[in-house]
Amino acid sequence: MEEIVISAAGSLIIAVVLGVFGILRKSILKLLRRIELLTNKINALVYAISKQSNNGIMLSYREYLEGTIKEDEFVGR
Repeated sequence: MEEIVISAAGSLIIAVVLGVFGILRKSILKLLRRIELLTNKINALVYAISKQSNNGIMLSYREYLEGTIKEDEFVGR
């Protein structure tokens, strides 16, 4: 009888722990999604600022790295 009680208590503890991890997992996923959205906004802002810069060097280098302009165009800017 004692083994059944211990087994039931162990099962209950495992169920509670798994439930808590399930709730935490959802919260962590929501937090990661918010961080991703914030990062995307920051990247868009940095891109817009670099686009507005007078010298355009960093923008040209970024375009060169992305392959949207050729090396001779980058050097000529």
